[in-house]
Amino acid sequence: MAMELRSPERALTATDRDQLVSAGGYVHELFTVSDQNPEPPFPGEALLLFAGGLVEQTPDLPAGLIALVEITGITFLTLAVPPLSIFVQITIENSIPTPSGTKLIWPMTWSVQSVLGEHLRAEIKMLGNP
Repeated sequence: MAMELRSPERALTATDRDQLVSAGGYVHELFTVSDQNPEPPFPGEALLLFAGGLVEQTPDLPAGLIALVEITGITFLTLAVPPLSIFVQITIENSIPTPSGTKLIWPMTWSVQSVLGEHLRAEIKMLGNP
């Protein structure tokens, strides 16, 4: 049976965006501040970075989670233009033992959301101790 959790919220600022765009080396005009584009959005990959941190801060996650081991099915749905507060809606499925039986795989869906709607959705697998 799936478990639904909601992460804490995080405010995304223009400074956050500008720092991540610079650090990531983004040069596309979509992410560049200009007279024609005074408020660019966050790159989708940056939203994934924030999602990972927000998920780690979420109470009631399964005990013993170790690391993210797979991201698939990423869908970018709505631009995230700062200032904006986001959270992650997390759907956790039943764990699956690894072939060795020494660890568990926890399938999850992460949905990054704000008052504007859903910004991205990704299928996640996390490794954990039993």
